[in-house]
Amino acid sequence: MDQRFECIVVGNDMSSLVSAALLCASGKKTLLLSEGPLSGELERNGYVFNLDPFPWPGLAPGGLGETLLRQRGVSLPEIPQEEKRTLHQFILPEQRLDLFGDLRKTCHEFAREFPVQPEEIEAFFTLASEMAGRLEQYLSDPDFLRGGGGLWRDLLRYPGRRRDVMRLNGILADLGKRHPGLERIFRAQYLLFSGAPLRRDFPYSSGHAFTAPFRSGAFPPGAKQRIVGGLREICSAGDNTCLAGCTVIRFRMKRRIEVDFSLEGDSWTVEGDRAVFSTKWEKLRPILVKGEDFSRLERKWKKVGHGGYPVTLHLGLKNRGIPELMGSSVLLLYEEKHPLMTDSLIYLEAGPDGGDAGGPEGGRALSATVFLDDSPWRLGDGELEEVFRVVFRGVECFLPFLRENLEFIDPAWSMDVSRKYQEVVNHKYAIRPPVLAPLSVFSRTLPDRIVLTGGLQYPELGFDGEILSGISSAAAITGG
Repeated sequence: MDQRFECIVVGNDMSSLVSAALLCASGKKTLLLSEGPLSGELERNGYVFNLDPFPWPGLAPGGLGETLLRQRGVSLPEIPQEEKRTLHQFILPEQRLDLFGDLRKTCHEFAREFPVQPEEIEAFFTLASEMAGRLEQYLSDPDFLRGGGGLWRDLLRYPGRRRDVMRLNGILADLGKRHPGLERIFRAQYLLFSGAPLRRDFPYSSGHAFTAPFRSGAFPPGAKQRIVGGLREICSAGDNTCLAGCTVIRFRMKRRIEVDFSLEGDSWTVEGDRAVFSTKWEKLRPILVKGEDFSRLERKWKKVGHGGYPVTLHLGLKNRGIPELMGSSVLLLYEEKHPLMTDSLIYLEAGPDGGDAGGPEGGRALSATVFLDDSPWRLGDGELEEVFRVVFRGVECFLPFLRENLEFIDPAWSMDVSRKYQEVVNHKYAIRPPVLAPLSVFSRTLPDRIVLTGGLQYPELGFDGEILSGISSAAAITGG
C-alpha cells in the first residue's frame, strides 16, 4: 500500500464517504480510513437490516445532496423509485396519517383524519416549501460551500425572514391548539428530519424538515447499499485507497500530516498534505488535543452535546405480520415513555419481502428505533433491555399479531449493533439554534491543513446536513 497521499479522510459516516469520493473525483490521491465496516447493511439469521434505518431524503433522485454530487462529477447508481401507496405514516393511538409524494393528496389526507380544511394544510406546506427553497438556493451556491460568508449574510438580512417564521409558527400554534394530535405529528416530523432539538418556536430552517418527506422517495430493497457501494468504488479507484475495519492509533502534524493505524494485525504510518476528520469519530477530540493546540475548537465543543442517541431493536417477522398498506417508514406516537427515551416515538423501517435479498423466504426484516438521552455505551444491558421492552410493546400495539409472526429477535445483538455503529447513524445534537438564523454551523476553526466534516456542521438539516457537510469539507480543500 502507498504511504503518501494528498488527502487522508478518517470517519465511518456518510459525510466522510462523500468527502472522500469528491476528493477522489477531483483528482486528489485520497486515503479513506474507517474504523467500522463501510457497509450499509447487516445480516443476521438470514434477515438483512440497514445500519442507518432512517430516511435519506438528500440522496433521492433530485434531492439536494444527489444534485450537488452530480454537479461535481459524482453520479450515484441509478435507482428507480419504488411504487408504494404511502411514503411515511404517523400512527397515534386513535389516528393514522399518511404522507404521499403528492402534496394535494396529502392535504386531503390531513382533512380526512382531522377536522381541518385542506387549504389550511396546503398553505402551511406551501410556506414551508418557499422557506426550504430559499435556504437550498444559498446552500447549493459554490461560494457558500467553499466557506464564503457573503451569501450567508445576505440570507440573514433577507427582509421576509422574520415574517415567514412568525407566520409558520402561527399556523402551527393554531393547528396544535385545535388538534393536539397534529402538534405531535409536526414535532415528530421535525425530530425525524432535523438533527437539532426544538426550542419553543420552530426555526427558519424547519421549512426544510417539513418538506423533506416529499423529497425522501421510497427506496427499493438494497438501494442504500448500492449507494454506499457506488461511493466506495470511487474511493477505491486508481491511486486511491479505501480501508474499513482499521484502528487509528495516533495523529501528528509535522511537515506533513502523519496518521498511525493498524489493520489485521499490521501497523502502518501514512502521510498526507491535508486531513479530513469526522466530528462523529469518537477519538477525534483526544487525538486533536494531544496533537496540537486546538483550544478554540475545544471551547466550542464544550457547548455541544447530543440530544438523542439512536438505538434499534431488530426483528424478523413472517410476511403476514406486516400490513399490506404499511408505508415505507412509520412513526409510532404512543404515550408510554421510558425515562431514558428522548420522546414517545418509535421509528419503523420494514425491509423487503423475504426471498428478495432481504430475508428468508416468507420473512421480512423490521427495524424499530428510538432516541435515548444518553449513549448506549454508558448504559448497562439491563437498562437497554427495559428500553427494548417499551419498544416491543409499542410495536405490538401497531402489529397486534407480532408475537405469532415473530421469527427472530436477539436483544443482546441489537445492543451490540447500536453501541458499535453510533458513528454511522444520525444523532440529534443538543444545539439550540436561533429561531431566525437559517441553521447552526459548527465551523472549521482548525489549522489550515485540517478540515472537519460530519452532521454536526449542519445539524438542523438532518441527513441532508450530513451530505452537505461532506461536500463542503471537500470544497474547502479543492476550492470548487
